[in-house]
Amino acid sequence: MKPMSAVKALLTFALLVAVTDADIEGLKKTCPDKDQPAGDAGCMYYCDDKGNHYGIYPDGSTCDYTGSRDGKCQDGLCYPGPNSVTPTAVP
Repeated sequence: MKPMSAVKALLTFALLVAVTDADIEGLKKTCPDKDQPAGDAGCMYYCDDKGNHYGIYPDGSTCDYTGSRDGKCQDGLCYPGPNSVTPTAVP
């Protein structure tokens, strides 16, 4: 995996943890949950132009845990799937 891919994955994971576990000022879960579109490797989406209203995709949807669509969505977060290799250090 390229170093920037690992950094991007870690930053995305950190954002998703923060969004799911705590309210962030100006960011609200007000969008309806919907099916994950083909080509979207995330577990959440934004439903306004400003990017401060979001919804999540169904649990079990595939996501990019390490950049190769090897994770599974759960409550808006991307978790390692059975074929994921968990990073042991930040590059």
